[in-house]
Amino acid sequence: MKKAIIVHWRKPQEGWYKLNTDGAFKGNPGIIGAGSILRNHLGRVMFAFLEPLRTNTNTQAELSAIHRGLQLCRDKGFRKIWIETDAKAIITLISSPRQGAWNLQNTLQRIRNILSQMTYRISHIFRERNQAADFLANQACSEQQLSILQEDGLTGKAKGFGTDDSSVVASGHTESSHPTPFFFSIVCKE
Repeated sequence: MKKAIIVHWRKPQEGWYKLNTDGAFKGNPGIIGAGSILRNHLGRVMFAFLEPLRTNTNTQAELSAIHRGLQLCRDKGFRKIWIETDAKAIITLISSPRQGAWNLQNTLQRIRNILSQMTYRISHIFRERNQAADFLANQACSEQQLSILQEDGLTGKAKGFGTDDSSVVASGHTESSHPTPFFFSIVCKE
């Protein structure tokens, strides 16, 4: 029996920034992309990026999205970062003192080096609520190079992921809109 639960995208505390990340993997082997979006405590987009990758696993794609997002945060002076990803295995990998598989070690070490210079937290978010990063990662699969976007550079579907507090259609449920201090959607759990 499935049970519906409400899933929230919560804004970070004032002074913190939330980095939602995702990797997209189309085919095996296939086209791979990474995308992230950074928002402040008001939900305002600080930057977003999409990047085609030359990796060959979804784990590498997810780690690459976090790595690039953290590089940009560091370079732009954002030091209090709440990372959200829909890949629970990635959270475990980053949080663990283990080195990881040989093909992940370099990226994992670079992520840990950047995190050592920041105040951070990392948590899981259901993919239904990680749609902005998912959209960017999927768009990256059809791009040729890294694109870094500011809020005014977001267009179409991506622009709606900024400060809009409405719900989204998720898992076949109907859309509704509620003025709340966070984003939400409904997810079915077994």
